[in-house]
Amino acid sequence: MTSCFFQPRSRVPLKRYNLLTPAIFPKFSALSEEVTSEGEISKNTLKKISNLTDYAEKNPGRIPKIARRLERRLNKEIGRENRSRYLDISVRGFVELIAC
Repeated sequence: MTSCFFQPRSRVPLKRYNLLTPAIFPKFSALSEEVTSEGEISKNTLKKISNLTDYAEKNPGRIPKIARRLERRLNKEIGRENRSRYLDISVRGFVELIAC
């Protein structure tokens, strides 16, 4: 007799990079507060990028996956109008990731 059951949520491994990578991008409505027109990024977003790079330093095997997610977001935002501030955040994320 076989039984099929699901593992409890606490037993399923959590991929933190899947949470940290999208977190560096603010919602579009809050974007004007996060990135100024001069391209300066807010302290809150810089802290989130710092958390992502700290995670990447501790888990170097995840760096290609993090870079892939940043690349996908960058390519997605290149084709959209009025989204240059997201490009600033993506590029800053890549620079910080390369620096670590």
